[in-house]
Amino acid sequence: MSTTRTIEGLPDHLQPTNDEKINKLRFMHLTEYAKTQKRTGWLRSGVSSAESISDHMWRMSVMSLVCADDNIDHVKASQMAFIHDIAECIVGDIAPSDNIPKSVKAELERNAMNDLVTKYLHNSKQGKYIMEIWEEYEQQSSPEAIFVKDLDRLEMCLQACEYERIQNGIDLSGFYTSLDSIKTEQVRAYGKLLLEERNSFVGNT
Repeated sequence: MSTTRTIEGLPDHLQPTNDEKINKLRFMHLTEYAKTQKRTGWLRSGVSSAESISDHMWRMSVMSLVCADDNIDHVKASQMAFIHDIAECIVGDIAPSDNIPKSVKAELERNAMNDLVTKYLHNSKQGKYIMEIWEEYEQQSSPEAIFVKDLDRLEMCLQACEYERIQNGIDLSGFYTSLDSIKTEQVRAYGKLLLEERNSFVGNT
């Protein structure tokens, strides 16, 4: 589990070198952290089998493909969803309960992205594209970015509902407040359906 916050704290076998191919291979190894790091919010809420960062991004990517309307570039949205938390491979999953200011979190993640793109991907065309759509998401500067952010909120609530269904006694009602921040009509509709589904087995909260 990566809690290094910067690449300087990574083990030697993941440090960047002067060899471009070796660095791309090490980038591939770095992404393994997203597969193994459990999402902080679930762990601190008592979820017994918490999802990983990549679990979350993968389902968001699929949701982007199937939920986008004709005004959204669904391929771009899916790619954006799939990499939007990739900086967490280095900085870890920083939760509000960590009491790290948003500005500090944003700086850590931007520095991590710069390191990934420049030191591991050598400012390649692909690396620059990853940075471009990541920045677009962070700045919420396109319809795709707004749509994917809404799916981020919806996916979290889907997961909360699934945990509440399978883990007796757990109350994750606090997570559903994020649905109030959804901006796009099509995603808001799914959020409403999800709340109706949840109320059918846990009652009104």
